[in-house]
Amino acid sequence: FVGLVNQAMTCYLNSLIQTLYMTPEFRNAMYKWECHNQDDTTSSIPYQLQHLFLLLQTSNKESVETTGLTRSFGWDSSEAWQQHDIQELCRVMFDALENTFQGTDQADLIKRLYEGTMKDYVQCCECHHESARNDTFLDVPITIRPFGATTSYKSVIEGLNAFVEPETLDESNQYYCEKCDKKCDAKKGLKFTKFPYLLTLQLKRFDFDYSTMHRIKLNDCMQFPQILNLNSFTEDTSKDTTSSSTDDDPVNTGCSNGVGMNEQSSEEEASSVDEGIDFESQLSHRKIKKDFIQEGPYVYELFSIMIHSGSAAGGHYYAYIKSFENNRWHSFNDQIVSSITNLDIEKTFGGVSYPRTSSSYYSTFSSNSSSTNAYMLMYRQINKQRNSMFMETTELPSHIQDLVHREEEEERLRIMKIEQERNMCSIRLFLRHPSLVGHLVQPILDKTFEFHKDTTLVDAVKQAHMLMRIKSEVVPVDRCRLVKYDHINDVLDRSYDIDSEDGEKTLSQLLGGPRNSYLFDLLLETRDEGEKFEKYECGGVTLKIFLADPEALNLHEQVTIRVTEQQTVLDMKTRIAEKLNLSLGSMLVVHERYRGECHILTKDSKTLKSEGFFRSAKLYVDLMTEEESSSDSLKLEDTRLWNILDKIANLLTINIVLPSEHPSYSSKTSWQNKSFDASNYNDDVEQGKCYPGHVVQCAALEPTLDYTKALMYADSDSNTTGDPSITDNRTNPDGTGDAHVCAHKPKQLPIVTNEPVKSVMWNDNVSVAPDATREPCDSCHEKSTAPSSSNVNFCSPQISCGACGSSSSQYMKESTSQDLPNLSSTAGSSASAPKDIPESSEACEKINPLFSCSPYFQQNENEENKPCKELHVEMDKRMPLLSLKRHLAHFVGTATRRFVIYRKYASGQENEMSQLTEDFRSIPNSTLFVVKLGRALRKDEYRCKLYQLKLYEEETAKPLMNWVIQRGLTVGDARNLLCEDISEQCDIHTQPERIRIRKKMWKTPSQVYLENDKFGTNISLYGTIEFFIEFLDKPEPKKNMSNLTPIYYLYRP
Repeated sequence: FVGLVNQAMTCYLNSLIQTLYMTPEFRNAMYKWECHNQDDTTSSIPYQLQHLFLLLQTSNKESVETTGLTRSFGWDSSEAWQQHDIQELCRVMFDALENTFQGTDQADLIKRLYEGTMKDYVQCCECHHESARNDTFLDVPITIRPFGATTSYKSVIEGLNAFVEPETLDESNQYYCEKCDKKCDAKKGLKFTKFPYLLTLQLKRFDFDYSTMHRIKLNDCMQFPQILNLNSFTEDTSKDTTSSSTDDDPVNTGCSNGVGMNEQSSEEEASSVDEGIDFESQLSHRKIKKDFIQEGPYVYELFSIMIHSGSAAGGHYYAYIKSFENNRWHSFNDQIVSSITNLDIEKTFGGVSYPRTSSSYYSTFSSNSSSTNAYMLMYRQINKQRNSMFMETTELPSHIQDLVHREEEEERLRIMKIEQERNMCSIRLFLRHPSLVGHLVQPILDKTFEFHKDTTLVDAVKQAHMLMRIKSEVVPVDRCRLVKYDHINDVLDRSYDIDSEDGEKTLSQLLGGPRNSYLFDLLLETRDEGEKFEKYECGGVTLKIFLADPEALNLHEQVTIRVTEQQTVLDMKTRIAEKLNLSLGSMLVVHERYRGECHILTKDSKTLKSEGFFRSAKLYVDLMTEEESSSDSLKLEDTRLWNILDKIANLLTINIVLPSEHPSYSSKTSWQNKSFDASNYNDDVEQGKCYPGHVVQCAALEPTLDYTKALMYADSDSNTTGDPSITDNRTNPDGTGDAHVCAHKPKQLPIVTNEPVKSVMWNDNVSVAPDATREPCDSCHEKSTAPSSSNVNFCSPQISCGACGSSSSQYMKESTSQDLPNLSSTAGSSASAPKDIPESSEACEKINPLFSCSPYFQQNENEENKPCKELHVEMDKRMPLLSLKRHLAHFVGTATRRFVIYRKYASGQENEMSQLTEDFRSIPNSTLFVVKLGRALRKDEYRCKLYQLKLYEEETAKPLMNWVIQRGLTVGDARNLLCEDISEQCDIHTQPERIRIRKKMWKTPSQVYLENDKFGTNISLYGTIEFFIEFLDKPEPKKNMSNLTPIYYLYRP
């Protein structure tokens, strides 16, 4: 026999399916039904049940899946984790089959096999007049313990007697008899008029305990017979039923337990039967059936016991089923199908513990506890005319034969696929090539490389070349080879060369055998034309070399070289010079031993092992300047390469979304040109020129944007554009430096120039405009003719020259700490300056300020057809928030104190950044920031959310507005300020004394604040600050804490 896979908690389903499958009449009827709509087989329950039966009959597997059947139920994966009642599932499945079988030959299948009839009657005790109606049933519930009783019924026969026992209607519950024309005592009960061919008995083991108010499981002993005689329960012999229920031995009345209900026979069977159940000899078995059949047609034999092990809260279902082919019993426990003995059947009675002598694993493991017992019983009527056997495979209908052939073909293909997968190897393949990197987003590509275990190294290289889609005209196959590679540490281990002895082996042999996964990877290495591959032996060192680009203040792409630990530093430098085509004498090589720890390699005679080279090393290479070459004791901090490394180490890339009401959306700003007109943006969207998520490139900016002059316009109060002087002391009392932002004249446009300009230092109070009183430096004439950069990207290790923007150490020495901005009064900051901001010109000289951005328009997903402007910013992560706000001031179009920057997380939460001295060292790359118009917080100010409290409406808490409160402000003063703001922003007009401010605890209104309560003293200001605002019809009546403000709700049931 074949088992069924338990998806999660579908053991109850498996037990029922196995019982139906082992019912010959039901299985044969399912095979005779034919599905005419082959396109809708996925949702067809009969088809999936038919298909599952066929798998159970023909499959060679130990167990098969039931996912197709559960999917036809309309279940998702979560349903497999919910356990249902097996009797309820049986009812639902039968209803679904009846609905599908309508209009077919199997329309009456459920009725023909499982449906019986009974009579619900009321009989007058005086005239014996009877009033009745007929009902149908699919199963008979058997009560284990009557309501209010302390003892339970001992057997199924006793439970059936109680089921048909009439109830007397007397006293106040008398029955009105139409024949007697008065109220009389009467008997009300049920009578079986016809039993079904397949009888289902449900043992009601789940009950409700009213003393504990919990569902419980009744584990009392309930014995059931192997041969069940129900002839005494039909309507014609109901009188005999009543008398038989009073016998002393109700177990053996109307039944015969072939198991042997006495202990002696049980012990004999347990000791003698080991391979299966043979309840009695064939002679005695036939004699018992013959005797019962003479009494009437309703004689049944047990063939299925569905068992529940556990409590009312949950448990496990499995089934004991007898095969009609050999009359042997088996345990169907999900995937496991095993033979059982006589003792296993007796254990399902419940109520008694048995020793572990059974051969069934599950029953021996748990049936010591009385919680393992029978829950549903299935009987089949003994009728030679109706009893049938299972169809053989050759006897199946033609449509089932076709389904068998399809299953065999699918099984054959599945086996072939498994066999093929066994011979297939899988490994990750990487590719890095200089000519391809420039056209790819990722510097290195990786794909899963699958190959047959017998694939040779030559064929493997060809397959890898095709997998990576490398054009032969770019890199031919003969210029590629495979290298053992560790992508986590970017280390080359060894090479597999075709022209060596490796070329005669298969790739799986070289990798250590055929496997589905390996602990290492492969790299498809390429070479230039005319270049030869160097053979990599195990144990070498992989050098990752980055050549500096002084003009772009950046590094070139990585170049990889292999060396050995025994080679000297000079040997390594010689290899690098040959690879990069550089002069060995003027080459500066820096080794990064640990992250952030670099040193210059000067001792050429030392070996690489003594210098700390192991497996892999990262090197930075640059050509020394004349000054660096002439220096006897050159320090890394004094080199040009140090500025590049410092810039890269502190480079941060972020995205900043500007407010949509930015004035640059007008057609007069420099953000548009002829190629893009924001005024026609919505029309372009309607015409299909852009769509949500489509990025529209902004107006082409000039090669270089002078941010120094742009910042000047953001914070300057000068009335003329030609005045070269700017006042140094521009810091207002709130520390933002925006006390004199030009509010009396139109905003000036950012200046676009072709002259390369250095970035402004973080000392924003230092004069950065060209000063007419200063002499230009020697580099002014050179810069006027220097080629412009194509990217808006600036970095300077020193402050800009007053005339041309070039570096001037003399000017730096003239700068003093008095030029630093006054940050003592910023919100949330202390009086002392932070350590991150330089306190002297020497400290400023060591910091490389960086700020560059690429603006573009993007369709906003939240507001249809409304473009938002976003900045892609590259900046120095040591830059404080104040400096970033000054850089953004001309983009936002207002002073720094009139907008706020929020950090937006992936969850959508926004957190305001209010510490002006805070830097961005802890911010990861690609972080999104949102700029919103509004006043920035000053010292001792806090932003809070106000909700209008409406107690008698469905939405009791309505968001009102965001508000700023100050520490030390009284509630009375807050009411006066709030009255004006609410009138202006929310158009709600009231009086200050009629505004009530409440504490908000989640969605519940709490304490009412008094007029003299102070924010920060009596009212805590921490975390998310939220308050309820309630508008009263009269002035606030609460004057002290002794007054109570209860909330009344009208109860409307």
